[in-house]
Amino acid sequence: MRLIITSILIILCSTSLVGAQNLSLKKTNRLFKNQAYKEAIENYKNLKQTEEVLKKLGDCYYYTGDMAKAAFTYSSIEDNNGQITDYNRIYRYAQSLLALKDYDKADSYLLYYQGKDWDTKEFLKELEKSTPHNFTVAPIRNEGSNSEFG
Repeated sequence: MRLIITSILIILCSTSLVGAQNLSLKKTNRLFKNQAYKEAIENYKNLKQTEEVLKKLGDCYYYTGDMAKAAFTYSSIEDNNGQITDYNRIYRYAQSLLALKDYDKADSYLLYYQGKDWDTKEFLKELEKSTPHNFTVAPIRNEGSNSEFG
């Protein structure tokens, strides 16, 4: 009798945890849809790392300008035998790789995205020759601000 009651309690608890996971995912997807990316990042990190969660987490990092974490998250999708098939997400992955100066890998994704060969290293060399650069480019740091967009 005690075994039956224990089994029933375990089943009830496990189904409620699955329900809480789905509820939390719905709430987090709502945050993502409303462009509350920083809050969504915290929630996605606490959820089970499914392919859907990783894709949205990578997008959140991309939209908040954290290209290193975006690239890492997108690559972990492929490491787990998933595929990035969404056309726009492929572009975001390529852009995050370009920000990390992983030009060869970024070029392979840009090839798929644009449908033609792209050589970023060659482009940068040509750009350096043809355009005088009298300025320095530095990334903007958004530390200590509540704003997600700079």
